[in-house]
Amino acid sequence: MTTRDGRLQGRNYSNSLRIDPSVRGGGNLLPPMLEEKSLPELFANNAEKRGELPFGRFRDIVGGTFREISWREAASDVISTAEYLRDVLGVVRGERVGIFSSTRYEWVVADLAILSLGAVSVSLYHSLTPAEAGFILWDSGVTVVFAENEEQLEKLREIQNIEFEIPENEKTTSTAVTHSVRAIVTFEKSAVSIPNTLEKLLSEIPKSNADAPTAIRNLAQPISSKDLASIVYTSGTTGAPKGVLQSHGNHLGMLDSVLSSGLMGDGRRVFLYLPLAHSFARLIAYAAMAPGGDLIFPAILDRKKFKFVPQEILKDLSASNPLIFPSVPRLFEKIMDSIVSKPGVAGMLARWAVRTNMAQKGGIAGKVGRRIGKKVATKIFGPELKYCVSGGAPISVEVLEFFRALGVLICEGYGLTETTPAMAANIPQMLRFGTVGRLFDCNEVKIDEHDGEILVRGANVAHGYLDRPLATAEAWDSEGWFRTGDIGEIDSDGFLKITDRKKDLIVTAGGKKVPPALLEGKLKNCTIISNALVYGDRRPYIVALITLNELAIQAQWKSLGVPAQASVKDLAKNPKILEIINSAVSNLNQKLASYEQIKKWEVLGEDFTIEGGLLTPSLKLKKKVAVERYRMIIDSMYAGAGKD
Repeated sequence: MTTRDGRLQGRNYSNSLRIDPSVRGGGNLLPPMLEEKSLPELFANNAEKRGELPFGRFRDIVGGTFREISWREAASDVISTAEYLRDVLGVVRGERVGIFSSTRYEWVVADLAILSLGAVSVSLYHSLTPAEAGFILWDSGVTVVFAENEEQLEKLREIQNIEFEIPENEKTTSTAVTHSVRAIVTFEKSAVSIPNTLEKLLSEIPKSNADAPTAIRNLAQPISSKDLASIVYTSGTTGAPKGVLQSHGNHLGMLDSVLSSGLMGDGRRVFLYLPLAHSFARLIAYAAMAPGGDLIFPAILDRKKFKFVPQEILKDLSASNPLIFPSVPRLFEKIMDSIVSKPGVAGMLARWAVRTNMAQKGGIAGKVGRRIGKKVATKIFGPELKYCVSGGAPISVEVLEFFRALGVLICEGYGLTETTPAMAANIPQMLRFGTVGRLFDCNEVKIDEHDGEILVRGANVAHGYLDRPLATAEAWDSEGWFRTGDIGEIDSDGFLKITDRKKDLIVTAGGKKVPPALLEGKLKNCTIISNALVYGDRRPYIVALITLNELAIQAQWKSLGVPAQASVKDLAKNPKILEIINSAVSNLNQKLASYEQIKKWEVLGEDFTIEGGLLTPSLKLKKKVAVERYRMIIDSMYAGAGKD
């Protein structure tokens, strides 16, 4: 619905949606679909109802079979862990407790145990360096940590023994510190020990004799919807990471909207490989839990360190036969690339089916095309997949159309950590490619008339940044409106479209505004291009840095006319590869205004990666870091044309 002043909002909650001006962004929603006032209460109530029904399952890497965990078992694990935290480690209400791990069943147990005590869950990506993890632990004041394995314990030992730099921010000037934790609970056995730190293996915590659901509800009563539940740190692409303060009410308001939208169905058989340190994955976990559903976790490939092997993820995906598969666009792109570049008759038939189905042909061709598409999709996603959910970054319409041609629907959503973490989403019954869907009920949105920035407020909007009053005041106004930093528009049917990031928008030397994300997405439609960085702020024209999709090139090396097993550095100079990229850039430029066109480009001999420090754990490009790293290459493309 549209309000009198032109704002767009979701379902009318009447007086139940109240913005408290004294707490920036803190909507106090007691959701009409959910009676609970906290996440542990929601979990405990469902555990009591669901009992022996499945809560989660994962593949045993040794036997290859899936192990199932019931709601009763999960509740027992949560109460046992919570009692250990309270009685042995002395964790008290409001204390910050870290989780330094990849996504797995134990992560969820640790999170719910922390929340059951009225303590605050602080998530750390498993891929963080010691310095990055150390900053979060120091900034949030965490002294008790759940650590996955030896890899994370080694980092914690380094954080305690070696000084690391704290990036300058409004809380402190740049300084070198160490940070100690008093206790660590590990998910895996480890030979690593940290002096003066109590260590305990999660599986060795004594089982509680209490009735789990009742005990969980009584541990820290009363937990209010206003109480802080989690601190989730931003990716730090534009400076020092900031801790976003998310309350129980923020999470419950978000969950109520997801449930009422029908996006996650009944929560059953949801495959979750995304990092739970990211708010998107945590929403998926809670959204499966809220209606009493079950999660499918990927297999643990290595007990000492984390290994992300896409082939193993896809193996678990097809074998577990999920109903819903949430992912980030990057994995969908990789799956598409593998189909497009697949050799032999199977690849040829798959590509023919996609073209046929995109053309919506009827008759025998149409029937055969749909049948082949279904077969390809079943092999990847399992036979009963209903649809996929995409979040965390923009996904191109071309990728969405490709999978729809295979009979796989992808519903794109949108939000930020500060919106816990969603604002809008497409749903199967109401979907429009090229948009991020319609608003969730818990928030209202308006578009800034001056610069087109999207502003949002509501029950899901977080309460600000930890110890960052200036950053909080800059992002939230006195009426609770949060400035997303994204530029967008809302069409007549209420679908929200994101056109670019406000801070990323290029303003050329001639004053023309160019959205780089749009151009980067179009470039990546070329199957041999892995990543792209479009640049040109205050410069006379637009240039691009391009990286190569090594796997796609190797799969097509014969048809591309390049040497088999050639290195990326050699491919970056190969005339055939350069010719293909030149054609892709030229085709894109024909559809652009002259000031938007990419005048020069360079192919890099390496890709942008997390390990290389150019991607965040959620696979967003650290543009400032990339620009500085490749400054000489960028400057060379402006030789004789002036500089910043």
